[in-house]
Amino acid sequence: MPIVEDQNRADLIAGLRSLAEWLETNPAIPASTAGVNLQHSILHVDDEGGLAEATRIAGLAGVPLKAVEDSEYSATVPFGRYVAYYAVHICRKRYSRSIAHHSYHGAVTP
Repeated sequence: MPIVEDQNRADLIAGLRSLAEWLETNPAIPASTAGVNLQHSILHVDDEGGLAEATRIAGLAGVPLKAVEDSEYSATVPFGRYVAYYAVHICRKRYSRSIAHHSYHGAVTP
């Protein structure tokens, strides 16, 4: 892992710890029970590489790889009821359909 990524990872971990400490020391501040999900989007040029990376992460985390209609693959590691790490790969075809669909947002009035 390059040094820049090491520093980004360290900054992320420090930020998460700071958030937890801040919430703990400020009980009057509301905390959402909608939860906190740290999402890692797997960005690969091809679906085969994306699926391989999702499978690798699931294996490292010791969790099953979940598939949704053979177009989205994810590995989720829960930390209690409200916090989770979520790694996801969305296949190119599905991603392209979503981009096309959203490109019309606001352009057409029903």
